[in-house]
Amino acid sequence: MDWSDENIRASWTGQDRLRTLNERSERNHHLHSIITVGDLLNVKQCDALIEAALGLASRPGVSAEGRGRAVVERPLPADEAIWPWGNVLSTIADVNSQYFRFRVSHMVFENDVPRFLEYRSADNARYNTHLDIGPDAAANRKLSWTLQLSNEDDYDGGEVVMAQAPESPLSRAQGSLSVFPSYLSHAVEPVTRGVRYSVVGWCHGPSFS
Repeated sequence: MDWSDENIRASWTGQDRLRTLNERSERNHHLHSIITVGDLLNVKQCDALIEAALGLASRPGVSAEGRGRAVVERPLPADEAIWPWGNVLSTIADVNSQYFRFRVSHMVFENDVPRFLEYRSADNARYNTHLDIGPDAAANRKLSWTLQLSNEDDYDGGEVVMAQAPESPLSRAQGSLSVFPSYLSHAVEPVTRGVRYSVVGWCHGPSFS
């Protein structure tokens, strides 16, 4: 009997299964990446979405001790001509398929829907360093995403900074979409002039294993 490593492996597992295991074990180099899609929405679309969302009821700004939030939240318009959620979600699905390859079961979770956010300089709005994964509805977040609505010249500060790469904040380009794993630590720096508008959301799935 040939006891060479290759023959033992073939007899124990079969070449097909070995090949499958090798393919599955390919290293994913994007587990700590931030993927940005530029110009997902044009200027006209961003401005229309801001105008429509500002006409909807807001939740009072939150100032949670230790989190330094003071951000105003609003729901998103139901009209897909104004909030093109189908295009946004399909783009996020493509990003996941190409880069992260996470198991995602809900692009939108009914108890954790996307939100329109206002970071106002008058409120010193910011969000201290945090993870998007948490208790309750946030427990199964897999991917986080931010859609930049403001013109970057309309406000100062408000950089979304990743703890792993503080020198490279998320894109400020109007209409750009940034996607990253929900386990990455990040913060939003204080807005010192004007207002920063954005939409944030999360994709859910089975717990990481």
